Amino acid sequence: MIVWSYLYQSQPMKQNNYRFLLPLVATILMGLSTWVLITLVELQTLVGMLQQELLNIDKQMGRIYAHMDRLMSK
Repeated sequence: MIVWSYLYQSQPMKQNNYRFLLPLVATILMGLSTWVLITLVELQTLVGMLQQELLNIDKQMGRIYAHMDRLMSK
């Protein structure tokens, strides 16, 4: 009878001990997912900026070559 009483009382204690874990894990996952989302948006912005810079460099090089061709043909 004493063993049954001890086991019966220890089960609600286990539930109470783990009751704080769900909000804690949810908060950690929410923070981690927010950080990942912000990082991905930053990376997409940087990649877009780099692509734009490469296009600008390509345009400038095209203008230089066109100017040199125009000078060479004279």
